[in-house]
Amino acid sequence: LQQNGRPASYTLALKVMPKGQVMGLHMEPELPPVLYWDWPRPVAPSGYDFATAARVDAIRDRKSISYDSRPLPLQLMEWSSFDLFVVADPEALQHPPTVEAMRQFMLRGGRLWIMLDQIPADLIQPLLSPRQSLQEVERIKFDRFTIETLPPQTNLTKNDVQVELEREVAMVRVLQNGGTVRQQIDGWPAALVMDVGYGQLLLTMLESHAWIEPRLAQRSEEPAYQAEFTVRSWGSNLAIESNAPFPALPVSAEVDYPLQRIGNPVVPRGWVATALLGFLGLLVITGVWLALTKHLTWIGWIAPLLAGVSSLSLLVAASYVRHDMPESVSRLQLISIADDGSFAALREQAAVYLDRLSAMELESSVDGVAHTSAAITSGVQRFTSDDFEQWRIGNEAWPPGSWRYTAQYAVPTDNLVVRGSLSQSGLQLSLPASLSAPLEDPLLSFVEGDPLLCRATTSGVEVDDSQTVGHERWIAGAILSAEQQRRLEIYQQFFQPDEDLRRPERRLYGWMPNWPTSEWNRELELPGAALVGLPVLLERPTVGSEIFIPHGLLQLTHSLDRTNITSAYNERTGRWRDEMLNGTTAQLDFLLPNEVVPFDARSITLELDIHAPQREVTIAARGPSGPIELARLNNPSLPWKATITDPAVLQLAEDGRLEMQITVGQRTGHSEEELGSSYVTWQAEHFHASLRGSVRAASSLSSNP
Repeated sequence: LQQNGRPASYTLALKVMPKGQVMGLHMEPELPPVLYWDWPRPVAPSGYDFATAARVDAIRDRKSISYDSRPLPLQLMEWSSFDLFVVADPEALQHPPTVEAMRQFMLRGGRLWIMLDQIPADLIQPLLSPRQSLQEVERIKFDRFTIETLPPQTNLTKNDVQVELEREVAMVRVLQNGGTVRQQIDGWPAALVMDVGYGQLLLTMLESHAWIEPRLAQRSEEPAYQAEFTVRSWGSNLAIESNAPFPALPVSAEVDYPLQRIGNPVVPRGWVATALLGFLGLLVITGVWLALTKHLTWIGWIAPLLAGVSSLSLLVAASYVRHDMPESVSRLQLISIADDGSFAALREQAAVYLDRLSAMELESSVDGVAHTSAAITSGVQRFTSDDFEQWRIGNEAWPPGSWRYTAQYAVPTDNLVVRGSLSQSGLQLSLPASLSAPLEDPLLSFVEGDPLLCRATTSGVEVDDSQTVGHERWIAGAILSAEQQRRLEIYQQFFQPDEDLRRPERRLYGWMPNWPTSEWNRELELPGAALVGLPVLLERPTVGSEIFIPHGLLQLTHSLDRTNITSAYNERTGRWRDEMLNGTTAQLDFLLPNEVVPFDARSITLELDIHAPQREVTIAARGPSGPIELARLNNPSLPWKATITDPAVLQLAEDGRLEMQITVGQRTGHSEEELGSSYVTWQAEHFHASLRGSVRAASSLSSNP
C-alpha cells in the first residue's frame, strides 16, 4: 500500500471459530410481535430456545449461523463448519439439493437435529437409510404427561418425570424402525437417534416448550455460554448427546502410506544380487587360483579388496537411483458410500514429491476442499472457487522435496450397492456393475467387532467363517506383497476399537485404484490406492431353503435386561476387556439379521476363546424356564467349540435373539491367604455363534420378536 506516496502497511486481526464447532439453524417462523400495551407479555419458548438451552447445558458455545432468511448451504466447505445443524422449518426439507447436502453432512460425521413437532414426517424420508423407517400416526396435545428415559436415569425422582404445564403442548406420535429411543411418553417416542453413515439424525417429537424451563442461574459470565432456559432434568441426556463432539473418523491422523508409495531411493534387488553374487564368485575363483599357486595366505588381503569393490559399486548404483527418482503425487483415499449407493464421501491424504521449486495448481471439478501442510511457507498459496464444483489451489513456488496435503470430496455415484444372498455355504456378495475396477483384498464388516476375510471370485465375493480377522491377519494369503503389507497397516488403524466411534455397519471394504477427484496441471506420476466401503444389502432367503449364517453376521449385544450389564464386554466396539480380575456373569444375546427372522435353526455352532486359569467357566443358553447348561470348562486356555442340536436350544433362536450366559467363577484351588497375595487375571478374545437352518414364513412367528 502507499499513503501520500510512501509505503504503508496495515494489519487486520480476525477472530474465527475453530473448524466444526458452530451450530447451524433453520428455525420455525417467529411469532407475530406482541403489542407494547399487552401486559404481562406472554412467554412462548421456541425451537431456538430449546437448541441454545441444550447447547449451554452441554457447556458448548451457543454461537450459531442462522439460515432463516437465506438459502441453506450446498457446498461441502460450508457444511464442514458445523458440528450440529438444527431444522424446525418445513421449507428447509422441500428442496432436493439441500436434502442431499444434509445427507452428505451426516455421512461425513455430522449431526442433524430435526424437530418433528414443526415438520411433517414424510419430509424426512429421503434422509433415512434403506433399513430405517418412520411413519407419522397422529398429532395430539396435552398439558400433563409422564416421561420415561431410555436407558432409565436413576437420579430422577417421581416428581421429575411427571410434568404439568401451564398450557398444552403438541406431540407427534410415530412408528419407527432402525432408531434408538431416548425418551418416550406412554410408549410413544418423544426423542430418538438414528445412525446415518458416521453421523447421526436426531429427532424430537415433543414441542420445545415441554423440554425446557427458565434458568435460575448462569454457569458462566460469558454471553456465549448463557441462555434464558435450561433443559429439564429428564432431557439432560439428550442435551449432552446432541452437542457431544464427534470423535475423529478412522485414519484421520497422518499415515505413512502416501510417503511409502512415493518411496525412498532404493537400489533394485537385481543390482544388489548381482553385486553379491559377483563378489562371492570372484572370491571363490581367487581362492581356488591361490590354492593352486600355493599363495592362499594372500586371501586375507584380496577378500577385503573384493568386498570394497562390491560396496563401491552399490554406492554408485544408489547415487544413480537417487537422481532418477520421478516427480509424483501419491494418494490414499478413504471412500464411504451412502447406504443407498447414490453418493460417496471421500477423504484423501496425499504426498507430493518435486525435484525443484515449481509453479503449479491443483484443480478439481468435484465439490470439495483441500488443505496443504502448514510446513509449506514458500510462495503465496491461493484458493480459488470458480463455480459450485470448480475450485483450485495454486502457488508460484511449491517447495522441492516431499510435502503433504489433505482433501475432502462429495462425489455422486451410480447405485454402488453390494447385493448379498445366503446359501448352504455362507454368504455370496455380488459387486455392483458400475464399480469402475475389481475390489482387491476384500473384508466384510457386517457388525461391529467381528470382521471377516473374504475370497474374491470371478462372480463376486464369497464369505464364510473359515477366515476370521485376528491380530496380524487382515488380508488373506500366506505371502503378502509390499503393497499388501501397507494395506494391512491401514486396515489395522481403520478398525481400531473406539467406543465413541459410530462406524457404519454392513459394509464391504476393499482396495481399488484412486478415484478421479482432482489433478495437478503438471505431469506427475500417480501412485496410490483407494479403500472403499460399499453398503451391503442382504436379501431375504427363500422360505424353507437351507442356509448357513456365518458368525460375522450376528451381533453380540447385552441382554434386554439392562439391570445386570457386565463391564467385561463392550457392545459399542464388539471387544472384550483386556484383563479381568474378578469373576462375572455376562448375559449376552446374539442378534440375527432381520432378513432371516423367523428362523428355524437345525444346528448352532458356538466358539468361546477364553483364557481363565484357576477358574471355572460355564456356558449356558437362557430359556423361558431358566439357563440350559451347554458346557463347563475348568482352567480353559484353548478355544472351546461345540455344535448344538438340542431342540430346546435351537428353538430359542426363532425370534432372532439367541440369549446366552457366560459365568466366570472366582479363583479356586488355593487357600485364602494365597489368593490374596497374588493376582491371576482372565481374558476373553471372542464369543462367536454361527447357525444353520432355514427361514420360516413371517406369519409363523409364535411371539413378537
